[in-house]
Formats: sequence, C-alpha cells, structure tokens
Amino acid sequence: MSAAYLEKRVATRLRIDARAVASLVVVAASCTQFCLLASISFAEVTRRSLSWDFAVYYQAFYLIAHGHPRAFESLSGLPFVELHANFLMWPLGAIGALSSSPLTLKLISDAAAALATCVALGWVREILERNKLPAQTAAFILVTCALVAVLNPWTYQSNAFDFHFYAIAALASVGIGRALYNGQGDPACGWLLLGISAGDVATTVVSATAFGAALALPYARRAGFELAASGGAVFALITFTHLTAGNQFGTNFAYLKGAPAHGGAFGVLLGLLEHPALIGAKIAAHADALYANLSPAGFVGLVCPFTALPVALVLFENLMTTNVHDFIWPGNESAPVYYLMLPGLGWMLAKIARTRLKPALSAACLLVVANCGGWFYVWFPLVEPQWLRVAPATSAALDALHEKLGEDDEVIASDYFVGSFADRRLAYGFRGGRAFPIRARTYVAISTRDGTGRNGWPQAYGGIAMLLQRPGARLVSNSRDLWVFEIPQATDQAFDPPASAASLPAAVFASDVGRRDLGNDTVESDGRAGYLVRDATWRDPPGHYAARIGASGPVVVEAWDVSRGVLLARKAFDASGLALMPFELKYDRSNVYFSGRWIFRCGRQVAGDGNDWIELRVAVPGGGLTRVDSVTLDGDHGLEPTF
Repeated sequence: MSAAYLEKRVATRLRIDARAVASLVVVAASCTQFCLLASISFAEVTRRSLSWDFAVYYQAFYLIAHGHPRAFESLSGLPFVELHANFLMWPLGAIGALSSSPLTLKLISDAAAALATCVALGWVREILERNKLPAQTAAFILVTCALVAVLNPWTYQSNAFDFHFYAIAALASVGIGRALYNGQGDPACGWLLLGISAGDVATTVVSATAFGAALALPYARRAGFELAASGGAVFALITFTHLTAGNQFGTNFAYLKGAPAHGGAFGVLLGLLEHPALIGAKIAAHADALYANLSPAGFVGLVCPFTALPVALVLFENLMTTNVHDFIWPGNESAPVYYLMLPGLGWMLAKIARTRLKPALSAACLLVVANCGGWFYVWFPLVEPQWLRVAPATSAALDALHEKLGEDDEVIASDYFVGSFADRRLAYGFRGGRAFPIRARTYVAISTRDGTGRNGWPQAYGGIAMLLQRPGARLVSNSRDLWVFEIPQATDQAFDPPASAASLPAAVFASDVGRRDLGNDTVESDGRAGYLVRDATWRDPPGHYAARIGASGPVVVEAWDVSRGVLLARKAFDASGLALMPFELKYDRSNVYFSGRWIFRCGRQVAGDGNDWIELRVAVPGGGLTRVDSVTLDGDHGLEPTF
C-alpha cells in the first residue's frame, strides 16, 4: 500500500469527519433554537396570551381544519384569502385536521424558524467548503455562525408575537438563496412556490433573494432572474387586482404621493422618486432600530453580495411604512433579516480567513459572538414578560370560560387574549367605537388591563359600564382584571361600546378597600383606609385637566402620569358632594419603553399622537363609610378628552 494512497484515505476520512461534525453543529443549533421557541409558545398558549394577530390566523386555521375551506375572518370582516394572500394556510389546515389546538399553529411557526436556521447554517457550511478552508478554521467559523443563530434575541421576539408567516418567509428566502448558490434551479423553484404561498410579503422577500443571487452569481443569473420575474409577476397580480385587502402597498404606503389609498407598487415607487428626501429622513429618525436589527449578526448581511439585496429590501419595506415604529422595531416583520445575515456572516469570515487578516479571525469571531451574546443577555429575558400579559388568575378564569363555550357561541374578547377564543365561526376583538352584531349566545370577556395598549383601560371600562346597564346581559364573573358577561340569545340590538367617555360609574374600576354595588353603579368603602377607586385611566394629550369625583364623604383625589409613574396632583376634600381638582399632564416619551443597556440599545421613540396615560385614584381615610358614584376627567383646555 503506497504512501500516496494512505494519504488520500486519511484526507478523505478527515473530510468525512469534518462534514459529520459540521452537520452535528447545524442540527444542534437548530434543535436548541426550536426548544427555546417551543418553550415560549407553550407558556403563551397555557397562559392564553394570544392576541388579535394570532386570532386572525388561528380562526382560519381552525375553520379550514374543520371542513370550512371558505374561511371567513370575522375580526377584520374579510374572507381570509383576501387578507394577505396566505394560500399556505389551506395546506396547513391538513395538519390542523390532526390537531387544531393553538399550540399546533405556534409550533408550526417555531419549526419553520428552526428549519430556516438549519438551511442558513447549511448554506454557511457550503460557503466554507467552496472557499476550501482548513477543517479547523471552517469549524470555528461555523460554530460562530451557529452561536449567533441561537443567541439572536430578535428571532424569539419575532415568533413570540402571535403567529405570522414571517418565519416561513425566512425559510423560503434562505432556501432559494442556498439553492441558487449551489446552482440548483429545481429546488429553487420549490422554495419560490413556498414563499409565494406564504403571502404577499413573503413573495417580495423571495423575489428579492432570487434577484440578488442573479446579480452576484454569474452561473445563477438566468435562473435567478427567471425566479425573480415570476415572483414579481405574482406580486403584481395580487396587488394590482386587489386580491389582498391587507397588502402593504394598499395601506402602509398610501401616504406617498402617487400611491392612493388602494394604489399599487408602481404608485409607491413613483412616490419615492418624487420624494427621495423621505428615505433619508426615515433612516435618520430610526437609525437606532436599524442598528438593533443588524447588530447581533455583525452588520455583514449588507456587505455580502448575494444577501445584501433581500436584507435591505426587508428593512426598507418596514422603514417606509406608515406604522414605522411598529414595523421597524426588531422582531416580527424583520424576521427574514436574521436568517439571511447568517450566510453573509459566514461569507465575510471566510474572506477574512483567506487574506492577510487571517490572524485576526479568532478575535473577529469572538467579538461577533460576544456582541450577539450581549444582545441576548439584555433582551431575551424580556421576551416572556413582554408577551405573557395574562395574569395566572385571569388565565384560570379564561380557562373556565372556554370550557363552558358551545360550538355555536360567539365571543367578544379583549385584544390580548382573543386569540384563545378564535376556535369558532364568529369571534371578535373588543374595541370601542365598533358595533358587534349579536347573532347567537355571546360571551363578552373584557380585561380592564389590556396589555396591547391598542384600546387599553378606558374603552374597556366604557364597555363594562354599558354591559352593566344592558337589558338581558348577565354578569358571569368579575375580578380586578377581568369581567365576563353573557348575552343569552340573539337580539336586534348590537353591542356598541363607546369609543370615548369622559365620565364613568365608579363600580367599573378596581378597589382595594371597597364593595361594588353593581345595581347602583357605585362603590362603598368597607371602613379601612386605602384606595376606594384606582385604575381609572384615560389616554389623552398633554394639557390642563380637571378630575371630578362624585363622593358622599371625605376623599383624597390623586392624578398620576402612568407612563412615568409620577404623581401629578393630590387634593383632599372634606365636604360631601362633587370634588373638583385641576392638574396638568406633561409628556416624556423617553420613559415609555425599555430601550436596553450599553451598546445593546434600541431607543424606541413613540411618534403616534403624543397621548399619555392619566390615572385617577380616590383614597379614603378609613373609619367611616364613603360612597363614590362617578369618576370624570374633563379637559379645561377647550378639548374634549378622548382615548
């Protein structure tokens, strides 16, 4: 046996062992990520912290799984197919036929995210093999990319936000990019079909990925351009024919000149050409969010020639939307970025390993991992507290309500747990100012501490007050945070909660030392000292206000700025009757959101309408019986308070 033959056998065996180790690294990273994602999903489902967005998709998933292919999405009032052209939901319904629980839909998204990591890391391995790096160097780079994949907190933030097709869009985009990188046209077609079936937003991402690969890889030019053109044609079809009422170009970009309320992609592009300064202004205004999205993977996704275009497109789409503060915030809509950055990172590190900078490779890898680990340390512990917004006691009450629901019963529930009740033909997210038809026995579950912030406490209290006075409505249960009513049968009168109300009965608010008299809409003290009324909260702009309290005895009235936790004013009233206390509300947006620490920051700024939360509290000294019948917030600046 010659020495040359032995050397060849050893080299072959080393390559096989290196590939086995690389495969083990890829599988271990994907499984670790899936376990973390699944644990968050399990906690959300068991706590019933599934909000409006989840309800939109889960209702369609449940109905399709139970033999209703023409699923109607009652929360938005649209056939589901017209929402975002998410045709993939029909094949997913086959899985729902086996198990249609909310956890099943969450786990589908988690599995797609983990598979996207697996495909992306497999792509990294192939980049390293093509660069013919030594086995030890390639393994070091691959482990670096795997750690970045597992430690990026925004992947968990994205999947924790109910259910969307962004994880599947990420899977399709890295799949099509990897296939074109390897010159495999047929698999790329399959990934394109997956992306198209996942909806209009996913279609733009996979098309951009194919186009970017065509520009960067000469051997993939024809296939890439053909796939990009096919995806673009599909997107044009569903956009210009208004097949999707929820498409981004019809709503989120309507502010651009040349893009009317239901305009298409051409109008948006025309508007951008006419107002190029808007792009620079938005980049400057949201540089912190762009930095936070890109930093965990080392920013190199914008340098790699075959991933730069789709990464830039995803961020650009989110940056230019009307609701830019929600879309550009790390997580959810930016999900494809975090997976496309991984092959970009591997490509850059491979380039370093083949240049004179090779001695700095170890330091570069350690720096990338340390940076991503810092983001993980600061932000990952916040994922569950942010999304587990239902208290355990409230969750138990919701479990009891769900057990008693019949198949044909309708549900109107607060936004941040309505997703748990979307397993029926008609379910609605509670929002003031909207009329809800009562077609059958209907249960209304309203939280007075709505964690979504979309309607929040004020509209919830107004809805509770209306139900307490509604003929035929029966109070099933109530606690400090949750009120459940039953409207026993169909009526001609819709449930039409108010969009705003300056004055509300005291019985709807929380009380530490009082007893509710629901018949008279009052609360009476039990003789102890403390807050007889608290959590009486409105959302209003800065300005001058007056609190008016209808009380039968001595009280102390307090006004609080909820966002800052600042006491604005306190005044004691000894005489019986109507107490009046003026105060001023100021607004400090820097205290609204947690922004991170050190270099791991995303100083989110809230534009919106500049409103802030005002809470009124009524305290009693104890030793006597005091009754409060109403709590009112008046604006003495000439504007009617709204929320």
